[in-house]
Amino acid sequence: MTDGLVLVLSESSLKKLTGLEPVNRTRIAKKLKEYQDKPLLLEADIKRLSGTRDPVLYRIRIGDYRVIGSVQARRFEVLDIRHRSSL
Repeated sequence: MTDGLVLVLSESSLKKLTGLEPVNRTRIAKKLKEYQDKPLLLEADIKRLSGTRDPVLYRIRIGDYRVIGSVQARRFEVLDIRHRSSL
């Protein structure tokens, strides 16, 4: 068993990720993989979104994009990927 983080992408977030330009898609995928392998990095980079309760949502900043998701135990579920201008 691994001590890493379980990363789950929703169907809609996967669709958004595949629709991005290759350079942005690669950057986001690489960073998410890095968080999966080293969850302590995620703890430093994650911010709670105000006004969210059930579930509590968090955002990760990756370049000009924001990855929105929820955390439960050792699992981060990616719910949305947005450009910073659309937040």
